[in-house]
Parts: sequence; C-alpha cells; structure tokens
Amino acid sequence: MKRQSFDKRYESATPTGPVEKAIRATERRLSMELRHLRYFVTLAEELHFARAAERLHIVQPALSMQIKSLETEFGTPLFERSRRCVRLTPAGEALLPEARRCLQQARQAQQAVANTVAGAAGHIRIGYSASALYSGLLRDCLTIVMAERPGIRLSFNEIHPRSLRDALTERQVDVVLSTTLSLPDAPGVMRHTLCEFPIRAALPSRHPLTAHDTIPFARLIDQTMIGYAGPHDAAGAMLYRRVLGVEPHIAYRADNPVTVLGLVETGVGLALVSAALAARFRGDVVFRPIAGLNARMDISLTHRCEEADPAVRFFIDTALALPPPNATD
Repeated sequence: MKRQSFDKRYESATPTGPVEKAIRATERRLSMELRHLRYFVTLAEELHFARAAERLHIVQPALSMQIKSLETEFGTPLFERSRRCVRLTPAGEALLPEARRCLQQARQAQQAVANTVAGAAGHIRIGYSASALYSGLLRDCLTIVMAERPGIRLSFNEIHPRSLRDALTERQVDVVLSTTLSLPDAPGVMRHTLCEFPIRAALPSRHPLTAHDTIPFARLIDQTMIGYAGPHDAAGAMLYRRVLGVEPHIAYRADNPVTVLGLVETGVGLALVSAALAARFRGDVVFRPIAGLNARMDISLTHRCEEADPAVRFFIDTALALPPPNATD
C-alpha cells in the first residue's frame, strides 16, 4: 500500500466539526507574526494611516495591506475607515490591550534570552562544605555576583563530601566550594585551588597545652581528639591522619566544625581546624599553631569541564579572580 505523507494522514484523520474548526482558527491566530500586531497597535494609537506608516518606516500601502491581512486572520474588521477619520471597531478595541500585552511579553522573552546568553540571568546551584563557607570565599564571590548580575538566581546545598563529585556530574549542583580533601580528583570535573589556610590546634581554654605559643607536634599524638561525623567524617579523618601521621584517638564526633569547637569548649578533647574557622569562632577556645607542621587546608572551586552556562561561567571567573582571604600564617 502506498504510504501517505504525515500531513495527508493527519488531515484525513482529523474531524472537521465546530470545535476542531475553532482549534484550527486559534492555531492560525497564534501563528500571526508579531509584526502584524505592532502595525495594528501603531495604527490604533495614531488613528491615521500616513502617520502610522511614518512611525513604522514603511509606505502607507504596505501598512494598509498588513492591516487587511490581520483583519482577514480574525475574520472581522478592526478599523472603521472613512474619508474623515479612522477609528477602532469593537473588535479592534478588544484586541488592542491583548496586542500590547503580547508585544510586551515578546520583548520580555527576548530580553530574558539575551540576559541568559550574556550571563546576566540564569540559575546557579552552589554546593559547599562548611570549611569553605567559613573561609569567606563564598561570601566575597556572592557579593560581586549579586551586585553585578542581580538577575541571577542562586541556590545553596551543603553536600556530603562523598557525594560532591556525583552532585556535579549528575547536575544537582553547578559549582562546588570545598576543601580539597572533600572532593577527590575525578574525570569530567575541573578543580582550581583558590586559597590555603594553616591548620590550628583547638584547645579548651584551661588545657595545659595553652601555655605553649606553638604546640609541639609530638604532644598532640596522644591527646583525646574530637572528630567529624556524618557528612564530614571522611574528610575529617583524612585531615587528622595527615597531620598526626597516625590513626587519631577520636573519642567524640560532631556533625559540623562549629559543633566540634563547641565540644572543645566543654573540655572533652582537642580538634584540628583551619585558621579561617579559628578566626571566626568567638567561644572560649584557644587556637595554637603546630610546630613543624607544613600541612595546610586547601579551599577549591570545582566544576564540570564542559561547563558552558554563561551565568555559571561568570561565577567561576569571579571566584578565580578573587584575592585569597586573609589567613594567619
């Protein structure tokens, strides 16, 4: 059997009752060019073909032809014409506010697309770890982004370190600010180190080691430590092992760095934190450098290698251009 074209099969199978005819008529109306509506609105404002044609930079016969075409589309006159005047018909009066609204929406749509292409609008989903939050980098970056691109929408998600890579590759987030320890190298993502912070020992204010301006490294090995639980467990354990060189004696765990320092304040143990967090904590905790310790905590920006979204690229470029936050050496 000879195959019919899709259009022919569709046409032969389509009912031709009043409802279907109305749908077809609506489709034809929706297909009208915006230019016709612009011509209509201009003539409705001028009520004079010559002046309207001059505003539109077209000749008067062309305007008359376009208006007639529009009236044919609607199946009714939109203007009453006489030698003395031009005025809107009731149908034209009904169309005018809708035509203006349609043109305004078209302009808004065009502007929205232009803003998105330019990176002035869009949506950036930011993943972060607590250490990155306390570093001040996110604050500094957002200050610039919100001031220069107020049309960009932002959302934030503190993510389990083990899930950061998957969150990026599965597009749950667009960028991640975290410690380097939180996000191991992975294909498909690119990492930039933004800054480094020294590591500090956090001690209860009455602890004997506070007598030292700098704590001897060996004095920390046998101390009771407070570690990280939940989403920070893996990165925290790695940090402690790297600093101490041995498996730490972790007697207590907390979900986030601030709670860890709260436990230090109670006197139940010591902790290792970045100098960035130490500078912002206001509790009864003493922070000391560790003698002979060269390890530092990196804060990195990670994103997808192929990232092409203009708003996300603006965020990345802004973060990379930031000067490192002040850190005590």
